[in-house]
Amino acid sequence: TKLVFNNSEACCCDKMEKEKTSKVSANGGQTVAVIGCGPSGMFFLHALRHRREEMEAAGDFDGLSKFPKVTCFERASEPGGVWRAGRQDVVGDDNVCNEEGYEVKEVNDAKEGEGDEHDEKSVSESSSSSDSESSSESSERSLAASLAAIDVGEGGTNMYEALWMNSAKELIEFPDYTYEEHFNGAPLPVYLPRTLMLDYIFGRVKKGNPNFFDPVRFNTNVDFVMYDDDKKKFEITTTNKITMDKTTSYFDKCLWAAGENGRPAVPSALASMLQRGNFAGKTVHSSKAGNELDQTRGKKILLIGDSLSAEDIALQCIKLGVEKVYVYSRSGEGDIHYNGSFPLDKVEILTGYMPSSVTNDRKGIKFVEAKFNHEKWRHFPIAGGNSMILEDISYVIYCTGYMMNMDFLDTPLQEIDDFSEYYFEDMPKDWKMKPNVILEDMGEITPHEEIESFEINVSPLVFRGITTYNPNFMMLFDKEDLPLTEIDIGAWYLMRYVVGDVEFPSLKERRECDKRRILKSMQDPYARYQIDSNWFMKWYKLGEDHWAWKTCDPRHKVMKESFCRLKIQLNASDMIDAGYPADIGNIDQLNEKGEML
Repeated sequence: TKLVFNNSEACCCDKMEKEKTSKVSANGGQTVAVIGCGPSGMFFLHALRHRREEMEAAGDFDGLSKFPKVTCFERASEPGGVWRAGRQDVVGDDNVCNEEGYEVKEVNDAKEGEGDEHDEKSVSESSSSSDSESSSESSERSLAASLAAIDVGEGGTNMYEALWMNSAKELIEFPDYTYEEHFNGAPLPVYLPRTLMLDYIFGRVKKGNPNFFDPVRFNTNVDFVMYDDDKKKFEITTTNKITMDKTTSYFDKCLWAAGENGRPAVPSALASMLQRGNFAGKTVHSSKAGNELDQTRGKKILLIGDSLSAEDIALQCIKLGVEKVYVYSRSGEGDIHYNGSFPLDKVEILTGYMPSSVTNDRKGIKFVEAKFNHEKWRHFPIAGGNSMILEDISYVIYCTGYMMNMDFLDTPLQEIDDFSEYYFEDMPKDWKMKPNVILEDMGEITPHEEIESFEINVSPLVFRGITTYNPNFMMLFDKEDLPLTEIDIGAWYLMRYVVGDVEFPSLKERRECDKRRILKSMQDPYARYQIDSNWFMKWYKLGEDHWAWKTCDPRHKVMKESFCRLKIQLNASDMIDAGYPADIGNIDQLNEKGEML
């Protein structure tokens, strides 16, 4: 499925979409199910309350008579989602990928290549042995054993107690409830602790409404969600975790607000290698690392992954007295590389190597020299290359991200799970990049025939949080440019949609909007780096000595500033469409507030 449709398909799709939504919109007082009471669920309920108050103030009795009736389901005993550390919600078997609650994520490092000359069991050897297994059940048991060795604790994913925000608070402040108001003018650090941010969110949604959470059914696990085409309604089966009573309810619309961090993702090949080698240390995912960090004092640890969670955990462990932190970075391009230095020189980032085996004493991990292939996005061991051993590793912490937990959704509703498989193929034949600071060094690069539009959150499967394959099914995502604020903007748009203030755009309108965002992003050097593989490869071939890789170079700063401005402009456009109570400009020009942001 591509983002490209012809006119006949557009007419057909528009007709089907109208048929699906018109029968529902004809009925007053639609019922809406919201799955999850983390930030997404809370922000949607907050936007609805704001719109109801507007109608009440205006005496819009007709609008109030048709106002949606919302029920929110939350499996935990309290609101907050992953923002609440140590929440005690127990995930049922139907809601996880396996017994341990982990998404099995295939590691992209090559499994072929030179064998290990030593006694240790290597990744290469383990791959060969697994290929020769006579039964897939044996492989599954081996993988289950590997994952069983990784600490998950109880419940779903959550932040650890000591977490601090890695985005400046100024990028998250809400226009209708300021930090000044909530913290009574108290001075605040640029980066807020998790507890203060969660308290700020609660203060906002409960302001003037102590009964804000009345529509939420806490301690309720969503077992299954399906769309009944005959009834034109969602059938949702839930279980009360206290009484264990099961209930089936029907709704006109459904909002999936369960977040993108539904379950931890673990590289299966690496987990299997550590298990087969009987690694003596402890393995844990970053979402469960909070209870373990105090135990790292005076010890050596290995972090798998080079993004923000690795950076944060490395800093936390240094504060707690860790002896050494090794960070395994496959691509050498993660967020952690933007740090000029770490305190006390206790962090060593490993690039150009890949883990291959556990040492004979079970306390160390051997790494072999490897080359990262950017086209295939995987490591390949270098024949006859160097090797090194990390000795006395007490902890391996997987900073490898998360996967959405959509297991409780019926298969037709899970199409969005393949969000990363869609590309844009409608670049104008005569398209040219406008002059910019790096264009002379790069030269005229013909765009790849498949632009990876999913990298900038453009997909034919979803538009402004409304799924195109069923416009009654909605989803809220955090795009990571303006954390939480983007969720709030999306919630505001979906509020207008369920209330009836906006209609679902036609396919032609959606295509024009998406194309405009893609073409604007293609004119920015950094944004094009994300979505055009031809541009990416030429950039990579400039070499590490080129100024484009030097963050202190003034030309680099020019590009970063351009990239940030683009992100704010795209959000400004979303604010306008959502009727959001803030004005920072538009997609072409930011106002003074937008420039400050």
